[in-house]
Amino acid sequence: DIHDVTLFEKEARLGGHSNTKVIDYDGHRIAVDTGFIIFNVHTYPGLMQLFGELKLPIDKTLMGFSLEHQGRGISWAS
Repeated sequence: DIHDVTLFEKEARLGGHSNTKVIDYDGHRIAVDTGFIIFNVHTYPGLMQLFGELKLPIDKTLMGFSLEHQGRGISWAS
């Protein structure tokens, strides 16, 4: 055994907020990931506390958003 891993999970399934849903849209099956990619003190105080207790480093970053709809030729990014 090389690794000793402890997983903290409240729900019956693994994954936390990550939860990919496959939807039917305009005759196509599309995978949509509903997981989060950012966290902050205001919305994730428990996660921030856990990171602090584990002494994990946290880096600040700029946030953007992008969307592409290939069928309609629409692209947008901030």
